[in-house]
This record gives sequence, structure tokens and C-alpha cells, in this order.
Amino acid sequence: MFFPLKRASMKKTKAILLTVLFGLFLVFLLEMTYLRGVATRSAPPKNLYLLEAVIRLIRNDYLEEKDPLQTVDGSFKGLVNSLDGLSSYLDAENTARYLEQKGAPLKGPGIVVFKRYGAFPQVVGIIESSPAEKQGLQIGDLVTEINGKATPAMSLVEVNLRLYDKDILPLGLKVLRDEKTIDVNVDRVLLFPEPFTYSSQEGTSGILSIARMIAPCLSEIKTKVLPGLRAGKKPLIIDLRNCEDGDFEEARQFINLFLKTESLGYFEKKGAAKEVLASPEEPLLAKLPLIVWTNQGTL
Repeated sequence: MFFPLKRASMKKTKAILLTVLFGLFLVFLLEMTYLRGVATRSAPPKNLYLLEAVIRLIRNDYLEEKDPLQTVDGSFKGLVNSLDGLSSYLDAENTARYLEQKGAPLKGPGIVVFKRYGAFPQVVGIIESSPAEKQGLQIGDLVTEINGKATPAMSLVEVNLRLYDKDILPLGLKVLRDEKTIDVNVDRVLLFPEPFTYSSQEGTSGILSIARMIAPCLSEIKTKVLPGLRAGKKPLIIDLRNCEDGDFEEARQFINLFLKTESLGYFEKKGAAKEVLASPEEPLLAKLPLIVWTNQGTL
């Protein structure tokens, strides 16, 4: 909970801080004038820059009263974003952008990133033949800016909202690699026109590559792929390396093609009943061997 400081306490705090600042200023002034001599006046000492930085920080953080709504909003954002890598507190602008993009085929550079709270987003996957691969981006690169916006304060959701777009728009990245900052201009393209592809592979029942586990992905798999797999005895390779987007219910029904169980997992909230997830229907491909192909970018 947040409690406003009393006016008297605020005035007392400001008076103390101003006194400290005045004392610091006198110390630095005496040092500049008497200890370093007249020669130092031609070039401002480093300590003066330090003093200016201290004054600026104190003025911004303590002396200038902040908008209470912005303060509370920033506190909530920091609290939620720090829970885990996939948690995100979105403002109105980013919420509207998220809802607009959800489920739509998006154009992107072809990188998969992961981000921890307060850190730079790190490239953990690069899609083959993508603009990112052609521009030489590498796994392990740290993205410090996206179109001029610094990334440390962003959540992973906010980073992806800026990397991907419904339209083909230019994308400028600043990347930190081996302590060097590199400017990269990369195109956004529609990386996967279809939600999945299926191709034959010798010694297997084929490779099913899924890009977006969103309807009508499952219904199309049942129509176009499943009939040829019913009698299969060789393993089916499910390629999830580039699957970044999906709907939980669509994924649950996909699992039910191969597995029947009363407990896939569960959701549990404090003070609420546990919600058990199941795939109760009889699986159509229960006896088909599977190979699931993932990489660092599989989220």
C-alpha cells in the first residue's frame, strides 16, 4: 500500500537536502578555487560534473513532486514485471497494441529473444533465412535499443510488441556484442505465411513444423496431415523451434491427438479452487512415435 507523506515531513526533508547540497557546493568551490589554482578554471574539474549529477538526481527524485498516479503506475509495473520473465504490466497504449496484434500474422526480423527483469533482451534463437540471419545477428547478442527506445525497463512482452508489427515497417536495433555496440537496420517480413508446414523426410512419418498454434491450425492439420499418419509406424517429427505464438486451448487439443490423460497440469490461485487441465478424448494417433524438436528459442 502507498501512503502520502505529510507536508511538514516533506518540507523538513527538502530543507535537509538543500543544506547538504549547499555544503557540497562550498566544498567543491573551495577545492576548485584554492587547491587547484587558477589553471584549473580553463577546464571544469570532474568533481564539478559529479556535483551537477548529484544535484540533478536529488532534484528529480526528492525535491520535485511527482504525479502520484505515475508513481503508483510505475510501482505496479516494477512489481509485476519482476515476477518472472513472462509477466508484464502494460499501459493503455501497449495494451491496445497487444490486443491489435494478438492472433494476427505479424511481420518481424526473425529473432527470438528472452529477457530477465532489469536486463537487456538476449537473442536466444534466429530463424533460418530471416532478415536477422542475413544481417549477421547472432545468438547471445544483447538488444539495447529498439528504434531508439532503451530496453532494460521493458518487459519481454513490450520488447516483442516493438520487434513485431502487422505492417512492414523499418526496424533499427542497437546490439551489444563482445563489449561493442553495433547498429543494425533490419527488415520486417512475414516469416511464416501459414501456421504450419508438413514435409516428408526419409525414415520418418514426416516433419510437422508449427509456427502459430492458433485456430484453424489444428483443424487444418486434421484435414491435411492426419489421414496420412493413421497407419504410420515411423516417428513423426514435431518441429517447435519457431513456434512463438499460440492459444492454450488449441495446444491442449493438439496434445490430445497423441495422448489421453486426466491431468496435463493445473492452474492454481491463492484462495481459489485448483483448475485441472486434461485431454480426456480418445487420441487419434496414440501409437505413433514422436520426436519433438526444440531449441533455445522455443518458448
